[in-house]
Amino acid sequence: MGNTDRRGPEISDGWQGTSEDGSNVDTSSGGPLKVAVIGAGVAGLGAAWHLSSSPNVRVTVLEAEDRPGGHAQTLDLNLDEKTVPVDTGFMVFNEQNYPNMVRLFEELGVGSEKTDMSFSVSLDDGDVEWGSEGLSSLFARKRNALSPGFYGMLREMARFNQEAPRLLELDDEDPRKSVSVREYLKANGFSEAFARYYLVPMAAALWSSTAADVMGHSALAMISFFHNHQMLQVFGRPQWMTPAGRSRQYVREICRRIGEDKIELGNACRSVAAKRPKPATSEAAGHQGEEKGGGGVDVVVEDSVVEGAGSEGSGEGVDVVEVKVKAKEEEEDHGDDEAGRWRVVDARGKARFFDEVIFACPADTALALLGGGEGEGEASSEERDALSRFSFSDNTIYVHSDERLMPKRRAAWSAWNYLGKSTEIAAAAARGHAADTKPAFVTYWLNKLQNLDCSTQVFVSLNPHTPPEPGLVHETLRYRHPQFSPRAEGGQRLLSSVNGKRGLWFCGAWRGYGFHEDGLRSGLEAAAGITGKAVPWVAASAATLGSATPRSPTTSSSPPSSLPPSPSGHASSAPPPPQTRGLVLPQPRVSLGRTAWTRRVAEWGCSMVEAVAVRAICGFLRRTVAKGCMTISCPDGRELRFGDPGVAAAGVGGGGGDGTSSGEGGRRVAIRVFDWWFFVRVAMEYDLGLARSYLAGEWEVVGENEEHDGLRQIFLFFVDNRDVSTDTRGRSGGMKAGKLLTSWVGYGLNYLRYKLSMDNSLSGSRSNIEAHYDLSNELFKTFLDVDYMLYSCGIFQADMGSPGGELVLSGSLEKAQERKADALIARARLSKHHRLLDIGFGWGGISIRAAETVGCRVHGITLSKEQKALAEEKVLARGLQDLITFELVDYRDFAKQHPGEFDRIISCEMIEAVGHNYLGTFFASTDALLAPGGVMVMQAITTPENRYEEYIRSTDFINTIIFPGSCCPSLTALLSAMASSSSFSLEGLDNMCVHYAHTLKQWRHRFNHSLDQVMAQGFDSAFVRCFNYYFAYCEAGFVSRTEGLMMLTFARPGTAALDPNAVTSILLRD
Repeated sequence: MGNTDRRGPEISDGWQGTSEDGSNVDTSSGGPLKVAVIGAGVAGLGAAWHLSSSPNVRVTVLEAEDRPGGHAQTLDLNLDEKTVPVDTGFMVFNEQNYPNMVRLFEELGVGSEKTDMSFSVSLDDGDVEWGSEGLSSLFARKRNALSPGFYGMLREMARFNQEAPRLLELDDEDPRKSVSVREYLKANGFSEAFARYYLVPMAAALWSSTAADVMGHSALAMISFFHNHQMLQVFGRPQWMTPAGRSRQYVREICRRIGEDKIELGNACRSVAAKRPKPATSEAAGHQGEEKGGGGVDVVVEDSVVEGAGSEGSGEGVDVVEVKVKAKEEEEDHGDDEAGRWRVVDARGKARFFDEVIFACPADTALALLGGGEGEGEASSEERDALSRFSFSDNTIYVHSDERLMPKRRAAWSAWNYLGKSTEIAAAAARGHAADTKPAFVTYWLNKLQNLDCSTQVFVSLNPHTPPEPGLVHETLRYRHPQFSPRAEGGQRLLSSVNGKRGLWFCGAWRGYGFHEDGLRSGLEAAAGITGKAVPWVAASAATLGSATPRSPTTSSSPPSSLPPSPSGHASSAPPPPQTRGLVLPQPRVSLGRTAWTRRVAEWGCSMVEAVAVRAICGFLRRTVAKGCMTISCPDGRELRFGDPGVAAAGVGGGGGDGTSSGEGGRRVAIRVFDWWFFVRVAMEYDLGLARSYLAGEWEVVGENEEHDGLRQIFLFFVDNRDVSTDTRGRSGGMKAGKLLTSWVGYGLNYLRYKLSMDNSLSGSRSNIEAHYDLSNELFKTFLDVDYMLYSCGIFQADMGSPGGELVLSGSLEKAQERKADALIARARLSKHHRLLDIGFGWGGISIRAAETVGCRVHGITLSKEQKALAEEKVLARGLQDLITFELVDYRDFAKQHPGEFDRIISCEMIEAVGHNYLGTFFASTDALLAPGGVMVMQAITTPENRYEEYIRSTDFINTIIFPGSCCPSLTALLSAMASSSSFSLEGLDNMCVHYAHTLKQWRHRFNHSLDQVMAQGFDSAFVRCFNYYFAYCEAGFVSRTEGLMMLTFARPGTAALDPNAVTSILLRD
């Protein structure tokens, strides 16, 4: 579980001191340990201060700016005929959540004073406005008192405060713990008004983020932060403090303690590289080659970015200062400094050597200093991967006295004030990162925050939509803030495993939530990791180093406890794609009951429904599992086991090397259920219920890997038992929906909805196609082949591994798709003088391949606007616009307009979108379009004959959720429609379903290796689970031959173009 402690962790060490001063510094070589600290913000100063307390450590601090402190920046303003000092970055703290800052201030003798932390929201130039400082502030806009919507928002605030901590209680492996803020709000029934008028403004003000970024934040991280900072409670909130005399007081004192001669201001670090041995061929080498002592570390601190204005500070940062780079021969090496494994070059060209280097700067700066992020330079692959996951935003800061940048009504004025546009927040809620939203516009009222002794009002505004009046501006600054995302959360975990391993340490506010305490703690953590010496306010025997949970002594740093990791590392920011809106049907919102009594009644009712569902599912599985064994781990820890326990004990069931065959005893599968509502969904909807429960994160395969191979095994287990009629113990087998009585009603309702809303009429076909194919071209690029983007089965290199053995498929997806396109073209007997019609051309792959290889003219038709747009771009890029034309039109309308115009027709996996009732119409249309002597080739997914009648009277995951309205016809259904509605005959047939299983496996692996790209496009974790379920579901269908894949050739009787098919070598398949 994430850290839910209400008090931030103090620094401790878990080290046993061995030297006279109590540190673990190795001085056996006779010289001081030299450590370089890069960046003089709070992280760098904290690290340097703690290191300097060990006499056997030599510290040198390099700082790009001409002042230390980073985000702790104090300005002297001339106000009311006197000098008034104001802080613009780090402003506030409290004892509970800033324990290390508080103890540091005590060590340094720096005082503090109480401050106010009230908050206000002002949207649309004051049309929506409220504040948190009493009733007069809450109802600053008088109409709020008469607005039901406003009271609804207040009720939801109370509900959020009550319910949000439950997320922290979920098991770490529960997928619902890794959702984004947008997903959390949607799943838990919070309104857009709640997000628009409260949550997004609050979070955007805290992290200086855009509304879109807030909706993409990890819900776990945000709620953990709110919980730790007592922001989910009305009473008992901590007293906030501000530094007395401003933050420069602590900066001055800590620099004095470090030693001002150790801090080199205005001297940026230029590069950090591993020390390499010098050839001893020159006299100069002899002068510089002797080491004069043991390891040593100069602390080089560089920080050209100040901490952003914020209630608790914001990101720590260091920019690499742009300097005129000297030639290598001009870099000055100093012989007496050459002990150490890291060579640090500063802006003045001076090269020094250090045993350890602390990067107290942003992740991207650290990566740049190590030589870049593309596989070159000094960063290891692990360091490069971790550091590249963090991102930072630049914010424009004005220190001013322009009251126009405050809420419109004075009664709403608060210590910090969010101003913005409600339309932008609504767009972010609807479209996630795809929304174009501006950075947070926040104004801090310094008179209230810092108890200023002046009558002139002083404000700090971040990213105002309109700059303040120039005559009222005191100072303009630029701050950098870390931006938190699923990638950054993954980076936190990766960096924790490599921090300090090579003598390179990474710290800064970005190692936590982005606040001053996070920067200090991570800096102290790095210093204590080097010296093994506890900070003064922690006992030497403490077992923790900057973490809320104990750990054993180690030289690597622990993960920052202030940023709880996502269970899967794939939280997302996605808006739901069109076909998944309403897909994850919400559970009953018991908490919405208005009274305790009604809530108790609702809870009792839900418990009863769940109990009935559990009994129904258990009874169904006991009757139908006749092969293998399934184990279900329940939310209360109980395990339910169905089937042959001997299979589970012996571990039988892996089958072949890829698990496609089940073995003699069957498969062993196990799932973990996180919510009892799983049983209700499956009991009510069977196949669809299982899918919807998975998409909702209510269950997961035990031991699932990142490519979701376990899902396929689950589906193959179901297939094994669907096709077993009875077993040796008399169990009936035949796992079918009809045997689960509770599912009849839900099954019937789903079928009725399917028939009424997903019919493939002229109007229905367009909406069904758009629901899937118009999701995003960029999405499909993440897993389809690069060259042609063919969304259909490829033909791989297939060989029998051994006589009587299994078929072995090999080769790349790109080559397989090229081979498939060539096979379709060859079967059509296509020539240069022909005119080809490509029905359902997708992204134009087959059309392009035909024009490139044959040189014929091609006309493609589709109902997908997105596919057409990208396909036309591809045609232009290849210079084929004179040969290829694409059109957005239904095949039925097209047939009426172009009778007999085409010599050849290719339809690759388009027939599934036609629908059973329209198969005859399709054949009639293609018959009308095809010229005399023409040939049509079709690639079609088919359903076995013995299942087809049941199939067309039911619904499933594919024809309801993935491809609405789709139908995979049986071969008999196709031939019957052909015979009754056209003059065609079947002239050729090949079944290649095993190739589709391999194609789907390749798609699934590529998709999961591209999740960062998928998330960046705005797709959420429910969508990712949906596509993994889809790929595994279909792959299992083709592996088990539940579905077929046929390449069919049609022509009218007597078509001479197909005479070459009678060649002996073709007939004998030589």
